Amino acid sequence: CLFHDEGTDEKRIVNASIIDSTIMQCESPVWPNYGRVYVEVSTNFVTFTSLQNTFMYFRTPTVLWLFPNFGSEMGNTRVIITADFVPDNVYYECIFGTSKVIGHWISSTQISCVSAPSNIIEEVPLSLSINRGTQFSTDFSFRFKKHVTIAG
Repeated sequence: CLFHDEGTDEKRIVNASIIDSTIMQCESPVWPNYGRVYVEVSTNFVTFTSLQNTFMYFRTPTVLWLFPNFGSEMGNTRVIITADFVPDNVYYECIFGTSKVIGHWISSTQISCVSAPSNIIEEVPLSLSINRGTQFSTDFSFRFKKHVTIAG
């Protein structure tokens, strides 16, 4: 796989794993800056495709705040995560302990997630995943509390 940036002429070639007759998988190399780069593939390290597929490098957001930081064990609590940088047009997952839910981009500094049900009543770490690959921890946790029903 050839990763290249036409603007800077930066290039990196990495080995690809052949998954099946139609799928190759490449691990993205370390890149000196953020932004979109082109990715082309080859079976001989000489002749590469020229399809101009793109891959995005971006810095990892730093989570600054989580609200609310608790919710019912039944799930369905909408949580707003505020960070210093939240790129648009990427796929987010919020991970409450080991439960993954889809995250939704709100703005350049916020993502929202709806907590999944939990079979444990405790505090769990909150992590984020970007594009189903880059997963990172935060300094925040979410507390699942016992669901209370008030009968009248």
